[in-house]
Amino acid sequence: MIITEELINSFIEFWKNQWLKDKTLYTYRYNFMAFYHWLKANKGDKLEDIDKLTIEEYKAFLFSLWGSKYGRYWIQEHLSSWTINQKLVVIKKFLEFTNYVYDLWLDSNKVRLNRVKYRTWDYFTEDEIKEIIKAIQHTEKYKINQLRLKLIIAICFVSWARLNEMRQIRIQDIYNWKCKILWKWDKERWIFFNQDCINILNEYIEEQKKDIPWLQKKLTRKNDYAVCSHGYENFWEMIGKQAITEMFKKLNKFLKRTKTITCHTLRHSFATKMVDSGTNVFYLKELMGHEKINTTAWYYHRNRNILATEQNKVFAEFSI
Repeated sequence: MIITEELINSFIEFWKNQWLKDKTLYTYRYNFMAFYHWLKANKGDKLEDIDKLTIEEYKAFLFSLWGSKYGRYWIQEHLSSWTINQKLVVIKKFLEFTNYVYDLWLDSNKVRLNRVKYRTWDYFTEDEIKEIIKAIQHTEKYKINQLRLKLIIAICFVSWARLNEMRQIRIQDIYNWKCKILWKWDKERWIFFNQDCINILNEYIEEQKKDIPWLQKKLTRKNDYAVCSHGYENFWEMIGKQAITEMFKKLNKFLKRTKTITCHTLRHSFATKMVDSGTNVFYLKELMGHEKINTTAWYYHRNRNILATEQNKVFAEFSI
């Protein structure tokens, strides 16, 4: 059976009917097309060409890839185990689809995934966060930009928001001290703010009432996003991911630290601080929006001090 564009479209449509999100389906198509082009160049374009040996050869090919300096993995020698697993999962899904619909060829359960190597995530202490805040004046020329980046860092650290979640927060949400957001799989969770977020937001709003320095004029606000774009063509619109990434890149370049400043690193910093403060693992799970308790427990496993403290609570006065 030849792998055609119609077959690939049917594969994507099949999983679309399983209520997968558009972003997931896009990743499926992107990763499968990469595999298909490799398969066609090295083996052929038939479904029968996909066997265990072919998949192992493709896995070896993925491990041999050196990341582009313009890509996400430029600091690594090869693609991460997580990325390779994502690409192999799509092959399993494709075989599962063909087995279910056409009842033929390789059993998807026989495709072996790569063993995932868990990475140690960076996190920042309160003193390091303060140092990052001080560095903003050296990386951002104008005060309005400085206050915007300061607000981004405060929201990500204090309110553990992910990048996409932080972009959608409204002004009134911060004034209300909390807001309900939709996260992965359209599940709801609450995030909360503190007085520091409100104070920075107030400064940011006051600065917005002045003339924009590089335009020499005032611009009327069109929406109520807490963090706005400052681009020429989309002032006051929702800030883009790339704009935030560029701001963090400038901070990383200025500080020259081994730890990388990102929204997710700040989120890990929040979780680490909560663990250090003795927060119950189930409370932290709800705050972080983790689907499984094992994901939250990882923060406790890496914190040897809190484990020792909990043990001492029980056995400090024990004697034989």
